[in-house]
Amino acid sequence: MKILVLGATGFVGSYILKELMKNNEEDIVVGVRNPNKLPDDYNGEIRVGDINDAKYRKTVLKEIDVVCNTIAWSSLWGNRKSEYDKFYIPTLELMKEAIHQKIKKFLHTSTVVVAKFDKDINPNTITKKAGFWPYLDYLVQLEEFIKSNSDITTFISMRLGHFIGKGNKMGFAPLMQARLKTHLVPLLGNGEAIIPLISPEDIASAYYLTIMSENLIGYTPINFTGKENPTLKDVITFISEESKVPKWHFRAPYRIGWGFAWLMEKISYLHPGSPFLTRSIIRLANNWDIDNSDAKQLVGYNPVSDWKEAISAQLNWINNQEGMKYQ
Repeated sequence: MKILVLGATGFVGSYILKELMKNNEEDIVVGVRNPNKLPDDYNGEIRVGDINDAKYRKTVLKEIDVVCNTIAWSSLWGNRKSEYDKFYIPTLELMKEAIHQKIKKFLHTSTVVVAKFDKDINPNTITKKAGFWPYLDYLVQLEEFIKSNSDITTFISMRLGHFIGKGNKMGFAPLMQARLKTHLVPLLGNGEAIIPLISPEDIASAYYLTIMSENLIGYTPINFTGKENPTLKDVITFISEESKVPKWHFRAPYRIGWGFAWLMEKISYLHPGSPFLTRSIIRLANNWDIDNSDAKQLVGYNPVSDWKEAISAQLNWINNQEGMKYQ
């Protein structure tokens, strides 16, 4: 079985590659733009190129059995045209080419928040386009495409929790840390919302088990989170204590959070950069009470990472990257 990891030098892709190498998988192919970023001990096939190139999308898939596509171009607000040009179109065309070449299995990197938000998060649902978060809107369109086009290629929607862990400069933890420093972050609701977090080690395990599973046919969305999903209050408290930043000074219901985020987006032209608060952040901080029961049943997934250790490692790594010592 020939396995292709696209984006093998990125956060998700690099951990998947390590997992495949750890398990002595011999027929690995990586698709990257810069091979110099690959680990020194990788000695498999390298296909250099960019999925924005139509010719590369054809050649990179040649004689491949399983595709792990981890390439993304994302932001929490704005950049609709860039998201369309650099993420949606090349990913859609890659999926079409995979079908054309009759790839057996295609693992599509997605998020738990692509599901319809409800009391019980059903991974088989797809939310409507939000209109305020281009990246999510394009993920929704891609989900709809693979759901309707899985007769030849089995498409697995890897619906991952919020990323935490060493090697990721973005994600829920640094997002919260930066905003807590302003003293302006309220505790939404009673802080009881469940926040689905997942470490890179558990992500890699999820991908490896899904690659090896022989029981998946057609469009299959699967939720993957950590072994314990903390509350919003737990996460903010831990980040505050670990990085010596203030917690919340007041509480606010979610409807106020949504309204304030909408206002910040509307007046964003008054200041440079992204708004302090966006509706995408509010959506991430909602109650995503998800378990791993389907993942365990379908592929044998059993997460092991501790979310506190993963966040601590992530914040340490970020501060070291910035030349600062994390206390």
